[in-house]
Amino acid sequence: GQYEGFGQRLAIERGRVNFQGPLENPGLDVLAVKRGLPVEVGVSITRTAQNPLIKLYSDQPMADFQILSWLVLGRPADETGADRNADRAA
Repeated sequence: GQYEGFGQRLAIERGRVNFQGPLENPGLDVLAVKRGLPVEVGVSITRTAQNPLIKLYSDQPMADFQILSWLVLGRPADETGADRNADRAA
């Protein structure tokens, strides 16, 4: 499947909903990644529907700000830190 939101299109690589507990609070195991980049980045969602744990995902170790840069901008963050400081100047 696919997830589209905030101007981004992510491919759902794994999508499991587990109903071993209450029907109103299923377990979640979802991984959505952005395709077509030199690195694989995305979002993982685990735990339950009422208490989800949302984490940034990458197939190689990198800081969260780098993952976000790849997700939003489609490129690595500026090594000078300008990308991280851009919202502070606004």
